[in-house]
Amino acid sequence: MKLSSSTVKPMMIATVVVLIEILTFNLPYFTTFYNQFRVYRLFGVMIYHIIGGLLLLFFTIILHMTALKSYSGKNLVHLIIAFYLSSAMFLWSGIIDTLYYTGSYTEYRENYGILHDSVWYIILSLFIFFFYLSLEFQETDYPPMYRIILIMIGVAPPLFAAIFTMIDGVNYINSTSSYSLILNILIMVLGLAYTSVFGAISYYKSLRNVEYKSFILASQIQFGVLFGLTLSLVIFAVNNSFNVISVKFPILLVTLLIPLIVIYVKNPNYISALATPLYELFVVDPAGITIFVHRFGEENQEFSGDTNLSHLKGGLLTALSTVFQEVVETKSALYTVNLTDRVLILEHFSYNGSKYVVALISLKSCHYVRNSLKFFAQATRRFVEKYDVISKGRPLPDSTHDIITQIFY
Repeated sequence: MKLSSSTVKPMMIATVVVLIEILTFNLPYFTTFYNQFRVYRLFGVMIYHIIGGLLLLFFTIILHMTALKSYSGKNLVHLIIAFYLSSAMFLWSGIIDTLYYTGSYTEYRENYGILHDSVWYIILSLFIFFFYLSLEFQETDYPPMYRIILIMIGVAPPLFAAIFTMIDGVNYINSTSSYSLILNILIMVLGLAYTSVFGAISYYKSLRNVEYKSFILASQIQFGVLFGLTLSLVIFAVNNSFNVISVKFPILLVTLLIPLIVIYVKNPNYISALATPLYELFVVDPAGITIFVHRFGEENQEFSGDTNLSHLKGGLLTALSTVFQEVVETKSALYTVNLTDRVLILEHFSYNGSKYVVALISLKSCHYVRNSLKFFAQATRRFVEKYDVISKGRPLPDSTHDIITQIFY
């Protein structure tokens, strides 16, 4: 499935939802309702930020449980940390509101703005950093220097300003000074807005690897929700810096996050889809014979280990590795072969003194693809040992395809 022709509809729906929310809560009646809800207490707790924080926390716990059960759970570490931090931002705002808001927002900000902002902006800076790392590792082996510089410009100054706000008791972040304006522009526009847009693009790319028809609707809903959250984050970032247009992000978060939670409760593995399109995965035994092939995007995976093409691929890989070691006079293994329009990534494992090769043909290499290939190589070694493939001379079992679904899809 190529979603490039079917993303317009979810993008339009998400845009309409965001615009309706913005327009609705700027109407006089709903403005009054919002102002009342903003300070509403349930059992003494101001729930405005708490609801969004708890929803994000619940969503993050689902991801965390998925990571613990999944072969490729380590790929979700940075994203999970980012989401825990994002839920902490909402919960921190809710806690400060509950403890210190007494009826006057101006008085509340004057007395407790420093306490709220000094912690909140530290959490925000860390959230942007970890979220950025999770996106970069979907795209590259190592982040390009120019993107690192952009993020550091967006994150570092407000982070240190928040720390100094905490130490000095002077709000360097949220005040009327031009320095405060510059800091907010840096973290909101260069940090939050840039990372959010980068995230939407990265997630869109990940959907190119979703091939099965049963995933189409869920994938479109995911993209629509994340596009809506990205759009609202950008508007929130711009408004926080320039006060152009208001977006009630906690309310919008609840609106958009609920369908996403429903999807992940149904199948938490959706979020682990890799952003890089994958083409073919195969395993070669020590004799240069291909004992397993998986072609991404095909519903029915059938493999006959004695095909000429399979022998050719296995023999070519074995010969390539041998020639490489002889030419450069080293025992180091070959791990990457760059082709014109794609890349061949290799992993190796040994069993009973014999070396097996696991090869993946991908559009490009990135940190998470390499990690996933390592996880598959580890799982393959266990299969080789369990079924004693080398002595019985047979291909890996069909159940290997199920492991691939857990790791790569």
